[in-house]
Amino acid sequence: MILLAPADGQLIAQKQISDKTFREGYLGSCFGIVPSEGAVYAPCSGVVALETESHYAFVIEDPQGQRVMIHVGIGTVDMNGEGFDPLVDQGDSVEAGERLLNFDRALVRASGYEDTIITALMENA
Repeated sequence: MILLAPADGQLIAQKQISDKTFREGYLGSCFGIVPSEGAVYAPCSGVVALETESHYAFVIEDPQGQRVMIHVGIGTVDMNGEGFDPLVDQGDSVEAGERLLNFDRALVRASGYEDTIITALMENA
């Protein structure tokens, strides 16, 4: 599977991600991007299999059944969706490179959270 970057910015290796769940690979192999703007794009084509209620994370399932998680920020679940503007809904079909979400990077950081965007190739159960 070829994945596109979900955002423009600085690439960081899995072992450099501050969140232990991602750093240790509990959700699969992953990488992070410290974004240069508040836009998140689909790293692959597929169907939005999950969108969190707070809009900080999405799971896209590709046509072969592989699931990819895009997780915006670390600790941002506690923001309860404030500053996150999703452009797609669960069940929507998306194309690689399509914009999924706009978010307020300054608000995320001012709220005390990292704005790192993590992409995880989830292990199939």
